[in-house]
Formats: sequence, C-alpha cells, structure tokens
Amino acid sequence: MSEVDKHLDKAFASLDDLSLRELEATAEALERRRDGLGKFSSIFRNVAHARGESWGTDLPRFHLRESVSRADEELAAQIADASAPFWGHVRDAVVAYREEER
Repeated sequence: MSEVDKHLDKAFASLDDLSLRELEATAEALERRRDGLGKFSSIFRNVAHARGESWGTDLPRFHLRESVSRADEELAAQIADASAPFWGHVRDAVVAYREEER
C-alpha cells in the first residue's frame, strides 16, 4: 500500500464518527464555497449515501485520490488551512503524492 493510500485510509477513518446528517451538512457547506474545497462536497455526499445504503466507499475513495493527484499549490494551501482531522490526512496525502511523483 502506498503512503498516499495510507493517508487516504486515515482520512476516511476520520469520517467514521460523523453522522449521516453531519456528512450531508458538510457536503452542503462545501457546495456553497467558491474555492477549491467546494469540489470535495461530492466526497462527503457519496460517503453519506454509501453509509446510508450500506454500499462500499470505492467511488468517494476514487474521487478523493483523483483530487489529491490534481491538487495545485492553491488547493494545497486551502487544505492546509482547514482544521478538521479529515483535511489533515488529505494534506498529508497531497504531500505524499508529490513525493511519489519526484
């Protein structure tokens, strides 16, 4: 397992304590943002749907990995400024991805 995937696993594990309503509320709040973090709303919404319907999280994991691989400096700075544990793990995944690309 790559370092990126380890950080992504931690990011998803950090969502385990959130209720469906909290995941949906986070998705709604992100949808209103005009910055790069708004693109992450579908990840929270898909995790909520997956949990509510007893699906796996393969789709949101794929989307998160894609977002990490495309993160530019501006998005990386926005992620670094976010305070929830999820964002810390995403930030670490961005750093790991950049190191792997060297």
